[in-house]
Amino acid sequence: MIPILGATERSTDAKSQLIQTKGPIHVDIKRGFTSSNYEWEWDGSGFSIIIRVKDVLTSDSHVTIEQNNFGLELTNLYVDPVEEKRFGRCDFSVDGTGKILSITEDITLPMITPLVCAMEAQNPQDLPWVYGQVIVSYRDYTYELVETKSIMVETVIA
Repeated sequence: MIPILGATERSTDAKSQLIQTKGPIHVDIKRGFTSSNYEWEWDGSGFSIIIRVKDVLTSDSHVTIEQNNFGLELTNLYVDPVEEKRFGRCDFSVDGTGKILSITEDITLPMITPLVCAMEAQNPQDLPWVYGQVIVSYRDYTYELVETKSIMVETVIA
């Protein structure tokens, strides 16, 4: 969640937030290049997000998330579906609304290179500020947790 200020606002106490669901696979989203050094963006400003998917239980995991099982939904943020490169690099395919993004290749953990997407902040309600949201959906991945234990067995012969 990224606060987006309207045209007449100069600051807000609202801060960027990352809310994570429970589970072994986490998605970290950070702002990359931005015109703002603050915790917010202005309506119409362009910035990038950097996305890393990681296994928080096992660093050398070999989990694969297939491309049809991972996507982003944007609220008050926009990626131009015709000119995806207008704001910069975007590692996603974009639907006609500029609000639904899909990965173009499977994600295999651990990730070597993060996913990047440049987008534009939008405050369509002309409010002092609104939250821009990047909602990540990932589903149908298989996670196997294996634990090894040593046991000692005594044999009794009668």
